[in-house]
Amino acid sequence: MLGLKPTSPELVKFLQSISALNRGRSALQDAASSGEISEVRRLLATGSNVHEVPTEKGGRTALQAAAENGHTEVYGSCWTQGPP
Repeated sequence: MLGLKPTSPELVKFLQSISALNRGRSALQDAASSGEISEVRRLLATGSNVHEVPTEKGGRTALQAAAENGHTEVYGSCWTQGPP
């Protein structure tokens, strides 16, 4: 995709820049909400902000989204990046 490696920080920033396509969520918030642990780990490893404020009304941070949807492994991965 765009000549970028799947783990490149530039790709992460690109994915985050299209957050409007993810219902107002960042790529990390979207993956955490869906319980996609491998995607969450990849995004965290490439510098995604676990504390990014959601843009949608009533949105959730990645930690909140994971907890709310019962994704304990995702929550644990996000928590290791620093509690709120």
